[in-house]
Amino acid sequence: MIVVSSYCVRGEADFRCEAGLPSEKDEARGGSYRTMGVSRYWCHAERFNLTTLSGALDNHGLLEHVQALNQECHGITGVNELADCRALNDVDYVSVPGITRACLQEKNKPGSRLAILVPRQSPVMYGMARVYQMFAADSREAAKVFTNLDEALCWLVPDAKQRGPLMELVNSHGSLQKSTDSSSCILNPYRRG
Repeated sequence: MIVVSSYCVRGEADFRCEAGLPSEKDEARGGSYRTMGVSRYWCHAERFNLTTLSGALDNHGLLEHVQALNQECHGITGVNELADCRALNDVDYVSVPGITRACLQEKNKPGSRLAILVPRQSPVMYGMARVYQMFAADSREAAKVFTNLDEALCWLVPDAKQRGPLMELVNSHGSLQKSTDSSSCILNPYRRG
């Protein structure tokens, strides 16, 4: 059985205002909020979680995501988590201190493994994911960054028999579909293939 949760995280505003929400005056100055979409697919029997992230990621959005995941994972151990970040299109407002803060909020996840999947054409996103990997490894068995979906799933779930249904899940709900050239990915979360 697959359990799905989807939500949007409104990040920090590109403008600052007293009450935390934009006034008409702030919006007239051209300020806007960055938004990150999150979809999470749980396969409880397989202890597998696919999280797809899309849109703009900032420090606030990352922290909100970690806190929501902590609530969903409360009391569950040995989870293999794939964080598919290939549809993120803006990481300009994520910082090393912000990543550190988010990682420190991660609850202890014994026996759990995290594979972070990033687009191969984004060295900045890869570097940010590596920072997250360093800190996240403290609260779980292992964490690793990948640019290849097959490698990420093989690392998470070494048993090919168990991996097959999970690959189908990722292919139908992951943030990107492979193009006809298997060495490249396209950044189009709406394309189904």
